Amino acid sequence: MNRIPPPDPSREPLKVNIYERMSGAANQLIPLFPYDDAGSIVPCGAVLWGGPDMEYGHFFHGNSIAEVVVVYGSHQSLLS
Repeated sequence: MNRIPPPDPSREPLKVNIYERMSGAANQLIPLFPYDDAGSIVPCGAVLWGGPDMEYGHFFHGNSIAEVVVVYGSHQSLLS
C-alpha cells in the first residue's frame, strides 16, 4: 500500500490567513509559504480588483504540470 511520507522536518507546517497575506501583494502571483524547493507544493495567491465599468484583465500563465485553482473570495466572477 502506498502511503504519504511523514512531513519533512526541515519544513515546519505553517498556516496563514489568505486575506492578510494577500493584502500586501505587489505582484500577480505571490507564494503563500516560503517553501519552493524541489518536491514542495507551492500554493500561491493572486488578487484581481474590479468593479462596474472597470476593465482589469485576467491572469494567464503556463505550467508544465497540472494545477488546482481554489477561489477564496469572489463577487460575480468567472470563478467562484
